[in-house]
Order: sequence, then structure tokens, then C-alpha cells
Amino acid sequence: MLARKGNNFFLLARLFAKGHRYFLPKKLEEDFVDWRTKELIGGRTYPGLILPLELGRDHHEQEFLQYGKPQSAKLLVKRDEDGQDEFYSHIAFEFSPEPITPETILGIDRGAAKIGSGTVIGRSGEVIADKIQLEGKAFSEEMARLRKRIAEHQRKGRGRHRLLRLRGRKADIAIGEYANRVVAEALKHRSQIVLEKIKGTTMALFLTQSQFQKLHQALTYKAERVGLPPPVEVPAAYTSQTCARCGHQAPENRPKRDAAGRSLQGVFRCISCGYEANADDNASEVIALRALHQGLHGGKFQKFNVFRSWLRELRAGTA
Repeated sequence: MLARKGNNFFLLARLFAKGHRYFLPKKLEEDFVDWRTKELIGGRTYPGLILPLELGRDHHEQEFLQYGKPQSAKLLVKRDEDGQDEFYSHIAFEFSPEPITPETILGIDRGAAKIGSGTVIGRSGEVIADKIQLEGKAFSEEMARLRKRIAEHQRKGRGRHRLLRLRGRKADIAIGEYANRVVAEALKHRSQIVLEKIKGTTMALFLTQSQFQKLHQALTYKAERVGLPPPVEVPAAYTSQTCARCGHQAPENRPKRDAAGRSLQGVFRCISCGYEANADDNASEVIALRALHQGLHGGKFQKFNVFRSWLRELRAGTA
């Protein structure tokens, strides 16, 4: 049983049958609540262990407790490297939110120097919200530091498994934080979340292929948990080179360096209409627009030339 007292959660585990030498009934303190039924159970006698739960940030247990209903639980024990026993609980939750019909579209672009950027557009292509992002400089530096340490351990023949696990946990935390922000914005604007369809050979930006897949998975279950539909995908081709304002596509829209030779990796500058923006923000708007166009054709992938012509007409007011 999962119970709550104040701001603390407890696992009530009935491990021993009546008559067993370790069977020891205990009286629950006042204000204990059965979290599944919300029934007040304080003052009752419980024939089992009353174990306080520590909620970890990695898996966002608070969201499960807020939106889900616990159905069953298992108590597990694991012995650490120092010979100490650690106890874990695996709790199964049921989610049954009211389904939400999307009214807007939230496009997500994987960033070149951050986790990603998002833009919300309406059904007429107008921007409703933008710059939905999680800065990734600190995360990138931490991943680089851990990669260096892992390489050093490997070169010296030392174990690197703990560092690999640490790197994975830190990456999962950052991805989970961004997924939370994206879903919160999607819920706020009643948005359909849209991602690029990425092939492994094209992954050369901020997130690795496996991390992008984790982001996709996190967005899927977090969206469905609050009643939103799962993310849809659009073709990734030319999203970074296409102007969200006029529809012009050219590699020159993404200048590599300025007149002084300084890097312009994050700059988008349309050579046709002169529109300037952060490259990731512009791409996220193009991704949302591709989804809007795709939806007008039954959700089927559309060739880029067809989409580009439609976008030009849309921005010219003739679509």
C-alpha cells in the first residue's frame, strides 16, 4: 500500500503472515492516507513494515503521484559496493486522463548548442509562443568532462562502469527536465507536439541518437499521461535552411561566419527576405509548419518542394 502523511510518502509492506515470528502489528500515526483510495487510515493497526520513501529526481516520481493511481508495488533489495543493503520499491500506476483535442501545434527542433527549441503555432500558421528551450552549455561541458574521465580510466585499465552510469543519469535528468517543460507548454496551449524524423546517420548536433530517442519516449509518455496525443513526426530535410517567414530555402540562409570570421553557428539569416532569428528557433517553427501542412494531407509525409510552395503561398496570403 502507498500512503501519505503530510508531505511524506510511505510504502506499507505486508511481508509476514500472522503467527510468523517477525509478524509485528504497528499502529499508524494520525493523518495517514491511503494514496490510492484517498481514505484516512491513521490510527489503524497495520501488520507490516512502514517504510519511508525517498523520491528521486531522475524518474520524476512526483508526476506519477500527481496524475496516476497506484495499483501494485514490489519491494526490492540491492547490495551496494560497500556491502550495504538498499531497498527500492517498484510501483505500478494507472493513468486515465481526459483526452485533449489539440488546437495548436508545437514544433521541436534538436539544438546545435542546447537540448532543443520549441515554437507553438496556430492553425493559420501564426506564432503563439516561441523560445521554448533548455540551455545546454553546462550539460555539454559536463558530458565532455565525463567522456574525458571515461577515456582516461579506459586507457589506464580502470573500471569505467560507474562513470558511464553517472553520465547516463545526468543526461536522463536534463532530457527529462526539457520534456517536462515541453509538455507543460503543450498542455498550456493544447498543442500537438511535433518532432523531426531523425535517421542515425544525420545525428551530428547536440543530442546523440540514443538521447534523442529518449527525449521522444519521454515526450510520448508524459504527453499521454496528461491527456495529450503522442508526438508526430515530420521529415527533417531542409528544416534548418528554410525561412519560416517567406519559405525561401537555401544553404546560404545559415551563414557559417560573419565578416570578421567569427562563428555564426546559431544564426539564421534569410538571403531572400532578410529575416534574422536564432537558427534553432526558426527551425522549430518550420517543423511546426510542416506538421500543419502534413495535417492538411491526412498526416502523410509531403515532399519538401510541395511544402515549400504551400508555405510561400501561406506567407503571401494566397494559400
